[in-house]
Amino acid sequence: CALRFFSPPRRFLSEKNEKIRFCFVSFEKCLKKSPHNNQFFIYIFAKIQVLYMIQEIRIQNFMSFKNEVVFNFEASSDTFAEDFQVVKINDNTRLLRCAIVYGYNASGKSNLLTAFDFLGYFWSYIPVAPDSGTYVRPFRLDSTSFAEPSKFTLVFYVDEMKYCYQLELDAKQV
Repeated sequence: CALRFFSPPRRFLSEKNEKIRFCFVSFEKCLKKSPHNNQFFIYIFAKIQVLYMIQEIRIQNFMSFKNEVVFNFEASSDTFAEDFQVVKINDNTRLLRCAIVYGYNASGKSNLLTAFDFLGYFWSYIPVAPDSGTYVRPFRLDSTSFAEPSKFTLVFYVDEMKYCYQLELDAKQV
């Protein structure tokens, strides 16, 4: 068997901060007979990889979160499993690849995931009518929170560039 490597066009390689990684397609698609002889070739495709990492999310007045809650992906100074679990964005920022949320029943674990789902829905939602609303679900266990806006702040990196997305909305408007 021979390996045949393909690289992306030079215009992609010259873009700033782009990283190349090799992706294997499924085994059935990799092995193809050469038209010239009976040898098999394994094709490995190069793909441009852009690094997207969330640093933190702040949620206030959404579902079970009345007061502001911060979920942060910044790594501690512990260096255990540094190579596998931590991504170094720049000299001052180290972010975790994953996090574990645990707690008592009805403590808000699922509502944290629902906040991510809501933001994804909100970014892709196209209202049918101007007065169709935002479908946000504020905290409803007291009389004042229902009238206040829900707030989301998402701090994230695209490669080494830091972005901060803030959203403040109520049931009718952003």
